[in-house]
Amino acid sequence: EAMFYPPFSHLARLLIPHMRKADRLIHMLGEYDVRVIGPAPHPRKRAQDLILIKGQDGDVVRAACARVRAEIPGKSGNIVEVDIDPEQL
Repeated sequence: EAMFYPPFSHLARLLIPHMRKADRLIHMLGEYDVRVIGPAPHPRKRAQDLILIKGQDGDVVRAACARVRAEIPGKSGNIVEVDIDPEQL
């Protein structure tokens, strides 16, 4: 409960292409009532970063994830993976 992890919050795991302007993405997520952890390089997938989003309201977490998908262009190789309430990180 003190760490604000499920089941006391909602969690989303985002796998995004490595971005040079990730700070812009983090700033954009600051518009939502969520906590952002990352970005950090994915331990096994090269050229991809991992971001965790935690929030008290599941609808807000889903809206933040939808905004990330809209902000990152869907060119080849730039696929955004979103896992809401993941079973493992």
